[in-house]
Amino acid sequence: MLGKLLKQEFSATARYFIPLYGLVLVLTPLFSIMFRFMKDYDVESQIMSLLASIALFGIFGFVFLVIAIFIATLILIIIRFYKTTATSEAYLTFTLPVKTYQIVLSKTITAFVWEILAAIVAVTSIVLMFCISGFATPTEILNGLREIFDYSLVNMDGEQFFTLSLMLLSSITGVIASIMKVYCSIAIGQLFRNHRVLISIGMYFGIYFALQFISMILSIGGIMLLSNGSDNIFMNYTYIVAILQNTAVSIAGFWITTWIMKKHLNVM
Repeated sequence: MLGKLLKQEFSATARYFIPLYGLVLVLTPLFSIMFRFMKDYDVESQIMSLLASIALFGIFGFVFLVIAIFIATLILIIIRFYKTTATSEAYLTFTLPVKTYQIVLSKTITAFVWEILAAIVAVTSIVLMFCISGFATPTEILNGLREIFDYSLVNMDGEQFFTLSLMLLSSITGVIASIMKVYCSIAIGQLFRNHRVLISIGMYFGIYFALQFISMILSIGGIMLLSNGSDNIFMNYTYIVAILQNTAVSIAGFWITTWIMKKHLNVM
């Protein structure tokens, strides 16, 4: 049944995310062509010229475009979850013959996949920008990536591989934890009769600052305990703490969200 929920969730969200990512890839060449003027013309001597203005607009436009990918993805994830669990659409969502945890899990997996795709689109957009703007050719980029990959495989020892693995795991668990913080905040907001959106926003920032405080305490503790250790040991400690914290936040957020929606469903 989880597979059917995922299919339904991806089908419902694809109509928003695919056009969004498609628009990004369409606009990237436009901003890249504008950015090319920065390479072909001396901006300092023509700062008041139209070409310089176009080049600067291309730079800022592209930077904004890359940032907007992640912001728009997060906003769409929030809207989708809120509409299907806290508004009249929730009646349809929770009348499905499935477990509540399966509903939350399907939405979490879907959101995670779209977050990863947003990162892939952002990287693709950056590569296209360098190629189209003339700052690098596709062959140069591929050769550079191949050299980095080959160098890492040949020269990376066990300790460095362990650190890299921790970094990747920390990033993955961080994405999941960020999603669950949003879902948990929205679920808690439904416990109140009025001002649910404001309460949900307040809960999110409350959770965020509480976790930041805990992270700061753990970091200070790590500095004190590992004051005589190497930078790599402290880095590994930081990643391990982040992984454990993200995992705990994800599990707690998932449990709280599921419990509230199962026991205290209160839709508008």
